[in-house]
Amino acid sequence: AGTGTDGTGAMRVGSSADVVWNGTITLTNDALIKLDGNTTLTLNDRIAISNRTLTLAADGGAVGTIAAPITGAGWVVRSGNAGLWYLTATQGVGATHYYVNNGTLAFTAGSVTSTTWCGAGSVAGAAGTFQLSGAAQFACHGDFNIADVSDTDGTLNLSGAATLLVNALYVGKYGTASGVVNQSGGTVTNVNASPADWRIGGGSGSADSNAYGRYHLSGGTLHTPANLQVGAYGRGTWLQTGGSATIGGWPVIGRFSGSAGFLTVSNGTFTQSAAANDLIVGQNGTGTLI
Repeated sequence: AGTGTDGTGAMRVGSSADVVWNGTITLTNDALIKLDGNTTLTLNDRIAISNRTLTLAADGGAVGTIAAPITGAGWVVRSGNAGLWYLTATQGVGATHYYVNNGTLAFTAGSVTSTTWCGAGSVAGAAGTFQLSGAAQFACHGDFNIADVSDTDGTLNLSGAATLLVNALYVGKYGTASGVVNQSGGTVTNVNASPADWRIGGGSGSADSNAYGRYHLSGGTLHTPANLQVGAYGRGTWLQTGGSATIGGWPVIGRFSGSAGFLTVSNGTFTQSAAANDLIVGQNGTGTLI
């Protein structure tokens, strides 16, 4: 084991290489780790990002694994349209943004707690996939955004026994953002006692009328004590073919003026659990319930 300090900002692993790194990596500048095709890289010791941005890129057939904690506030950003990067270690609690702007960032084990916002699609033109599987746990105390800004495509895939805990959940948030959640297992729930509204399709105002969000629940559970808005300011779809959804607040299909929401449940259970609240179809927008 040793210590590697990246003062130039780049580490590249050449094509078909197989590398195991057992030393600490310390970022003194923003840094890029780039994997060429058919490469494997395993990082087994701590990565200290110290208010910097660590970008993880990969070409086709490349696989990177971070099997150690990432410490210090900053950004961990996935880029590149191919390959895979896995995070398999418990990361602890920190003000680190985890964002997927291209390719896939997969959490397969361990737990991560971020005190700030995270998700997929933080820059225009991004198309990224955030993946939770196995027994991985990801807790986001800020906004969790799947397709955050305009002109982005974002996907969340959640399966197995994975757990996602969030404050505010946005799927297709701003402008023309387009977000999709595919949940076939695991749990999605609130990270604190009084979370913000969860919005599928349009996050903030009338400028988000062309934002689109889709949530497909085929297995696992979703629970929030807050409001669930399918078509908040934009266009939203809830497609349930299995699993269990429990909403403690007000589930609304078509919440604000100019919105359009669609909800269909063909299997599983969808429950509004508070006796004082109702399921609203077309509050100020257009709502469809099948």
